[in-house]
Amino acid sequence: MRFAALLMLVVLVTGACAAGKSASAGDAYGRALAGLCVARDQAGRTPTRVRATFFDRSHGTLHVLARALENVDRSATARVLETMNRVEVDLASDRPPTSLGADLDRLISTTRAGLRRLDQPASGCTS
Repeated sequence: MRFAALLMLVVLVTGACAAGKSASAGDAYGRALAGLCVARDQAGRTPTRVRATFFDRSHGTLHVLARALENVDRSATARVLETMNRVEVDLASDRPPTSLGADLDRLISTTRAGLRRLDQPASGCTS
């Protein structure tokens, strides 16, 4: 599992480097957090688009975050994984429940708390 988390981070960094950008874990975390914000905004307008946004922009990096938190704060790891699981359950149905927006808000909050534990930037959503 550790190898998989490391591999995911390497893939994210390599992709950014190939695009001519310098990349760090903070960049990947920032993109994942921004993806959660977009997904949360979509939940109110077009909930059927949230699934693609969540899995394409945030899901893999949130697993990397949870793995990075293991040695720092195991309870933070559990909170990230638990709140992420709630969103995944919401997205498992064809018509996401009305709780999807609130569950994404909780995941954004939990992700930001985890990032702060790792001394990573944890900006809020712009909307």
